[in-house]
Amino acid sequence: MPRALVATLAFIAGCAPLPYVEPAGGETATLRIENETAAIFGHELEADTYRDAATCTDRLRIADARALLRGVPHDLRVAADVEFTLTFRGSGGGASRAESCAVAGTFRPVAGERYLAIFRSSPQKCELVFARQQSGGARRYAREPSYRERFEAACLGASAPSSIPAPAAVPPPPPVSIVPPKPPSPPR
Repeated sequence: MPRALVATLAFIAGCAPLPYVEPAGGETATLRIENETAAIFGHELEADTYRDAATCTDRLRIADARALLRGVPHDLRVAADVEFTLTFRGSGGGASRAESCAVAGTFRPVAGERYLAIFRSSPQKCELVFARQQSGGARRYAREPSYRERFEAACLGASAPSSIPAPAAVPPPPPVSIVPPKPPSPPR
């Protein structure tokens, strides 16, 4: 294999996040992810977590756009009693298919509990709705007290490469003048 090809493959592999691996043993909780963006003009979604939830370092891929289809839940097990940071990156939303956004949050799962993370978007806004399923078997949810939103660039994946293709460049709108127009001339 030519050296340039080997170097290119090594570079690409170095940029791609490692896959998230569910805990093999110990206490776990269940996290359900749902992409509730619109079928038309909705976002393609990726979900990531981190080995170090506090600093959002060592990114791990939970699922890409092929696994996080709109309306199809994605379940995974997470370790209990340790912080877990979840980042959603949506791309391709809006009529121009050029919108993108990222949201992130951290929580501390409790063993045996079930959690729900919903990605929603509307024009100019994305949100992560996070809740814990209440006991009793019904599909009722309550606010999770340990959950907190994250706004740090590392948690939002600002420098992370995406598997979602970048949208075509959209030219910026023309500049808007702040000088008021001249009033019309009086009639003669």
